[in-house]
Amino acid sequence: MTEDIRIPPKKLTIEHEAQSPDGRGRFYLRAPAEHTIEHVLDAAYFGQCTEGAKALRECDLIEVESEDRSWELTVTVLSVSPATRRVVTRLKGEVAHYDVALSDAHQKAGYALKFINREVGWGIFLGAEVLEHGFKTQTRAAERLNERVPDKVKKAA
Repeated sequence: MTEDIRIPPKKLTIEHEAQSPDGRGRFYLRAPAEHTIEHVLDAAYFGQCTEGAKALRECDLIEVESEDRSWELTVTVLSVSPATRRVVTRLKGEVAHYDVALSDAHQKAGYALKFINREVGWGIFLGAEVLEHGFKTQTRAAERLNERVPDKVKKAA
């Protein structure tokens, strides 16, 4: 991977800490929207989480959700190397994608749904103009667009 994107330990939430030395911990991470699935699967991504209170161990599970809620996945930790600050993981199951496709009529009329940031959420755009924002999910933004402008968009005369 050309970029060295790493997640800081403070972003990793411990949901369940193993009670036995051979047990498995469960962690949760809401990844920044600009981080890709490829970033998360890179061994350097969790490299800062190899020591301290939130140190990962082999067999731990990490549930990762993009902050824009467009995808989520679970990885199993295969190996942890504090010396090289690398954590090798394996995808467990499938990546769940939640992208919402706009109708052809909405697309041709210039509407788009875009994630603005974590505080503002998703927005409804017409070209570069933000018509509405504050939606927690892309699905809710799409529902609002359909309420605002029915699927059969009127063509300009």
